[in-house]
Amino acid sequence: MYKIVRDTSKQAARLLTILVALLGLVLSPMTALAMNNVDTINVPTTSAAITDITAGPNINDPNEYEDDDFWFTERDANKIGRVTTDSLTVQEYALPTPNAGPTTIITASDNAVWFVESNVHKIGRSDANGTITEYPISATAVIVDMTAGPDGNIWFTDAVNNQVSRMTTAGVITDYAIPTANAGPNSITADLKYTYEATEVWFTETNASKIAKISTETGEITEYETPVENAAPTNIAVSYGGGSLYFTEPSLASIGVISMYDGFISGFTLPDPLSVPDKIITGNDQAIWFTDLKPGQYRLGRVDNPSGDRIWEYDMPTTSTMPLEIAVGIANANVWFVQPGVNTIGRMNITSCSINSETELTVHVNQPFEFTVYSDGTFIYDLSLFFSPNSEISELPEGITYTYSGGGSGIISGTPTEDSIGEYQFYFHVQSPSDQNDQLFVLTIAE
Repeated sequence: MYKIVRDTSKQAARLLTILVALLGLVLSPMTALAMNNVDTINVPTTSAAITDITAGPNINDPNEYEDDDFWFTERDANKIGRVTTDSLTVQEYALPTPNAGPTTIITASDNAVWFVESNVHKIGRSDANGTITEYPISATAVIVDMTAGPDGNIWFTDAVNNQVSRMTTAGVITDYAIPTANAGPNSITADLKYTYEATEVWFTETNASKIAKISTETGEITEYETPVENAAPTNIAVSYGGGSLYFTEPSLASIGVISMYDGFISGFTLPDPLSVPDKIITGNDQAIWFTDLKPGQYRLGRVDNPSGDRIWEYDMPTTSTMPLEIAVGIANANVWFVQPGVNTIGRMNITSCSINSETELTVHVNQPFEFTVYSDGTFIYDLSLFFSPNSEISELPEGITYTYSGGGSGIISGTPTEDSIGEYQFYFHVQSPSDQNDQLFVLTIAE
């Protein structure tokens, strides 16, 4: 883990990163889990090359955000698509311009989805019914990423022209040159949810190893160097609650954090030194989600808190199921991702936690037993046993123990003695990052 202010010697920062990688000094524990609780949605057009996904307007009520539809681009099929969250039905819409090559897609302040037509130098707009309008951009522009700005406009990064551009919803474009030459402007984002009257858009400069912001009022650009030289920050997302942003550093197997107030940069190294963190978003479960494109084992990753104290990674089933992009909606904590290799969209259902095993158990004196307590839910990281403060009993009887096995289960076992005959009431506490529950358990020891 590194936590270095921008002014700290780059040489020392780089040395620290090398030592972490070589010596395995990883301070962020990782829980590796199998991919489960996932819905798979097949895209009707084969070999569509699904490229991006975003929560967008609902076809039944374009102004209703409680049950978002998800919109995605199909680069090779020359279409955009929409999948409903209730029935998981897919509808596709062909673009007016042939071979337009749709890639990045976002939802803007006009409650429409906007997308890049990478082959024909256009930006497209679709309302909830799939009615598409196209706007021309510079013939030399190469848009890498796009975001809705707090000023109601569309902002995008242009790698070839080394600039950030603003486009109104009427299609009027203004360009802003980046101070650093050949900066490699890449991912771009803005705080639309947590900061009242925000006036900044943030973006990564991959080639220059900087994080930058641009004022939506003046167009002034401020750049912040990453502590580690050649960190090559790639994708960026606003933290839950605002105030900071997370960004991925694929070459360092790290995730950085920058303060939106003073530009202070910290971060943490992922437990697996071969990890390749790429796309990153903020989930409604108050966590940061990212894709890990580790060669030979693709994953979805989740960070519980800003310090990276608890990291979960879900293994994708095969090397064909690379999660190219991820997205979350507004109504719940579910995470959506596209898998162009198998022409599908996935939805990981983030569920609440509870005890799903029997809550009463009778055992007998001098007879060994072992009983497993199970829990349901996503990202269970604690299943502990406790006694009520008002109980006369504060511990398990002699000869009986409880051990948390990890993965949301624990084991009560032992050999009861004659002195332990009786009824014992205690509780199991199950906890995930976004939920917790207590369940009464009754253990009876009989002759």
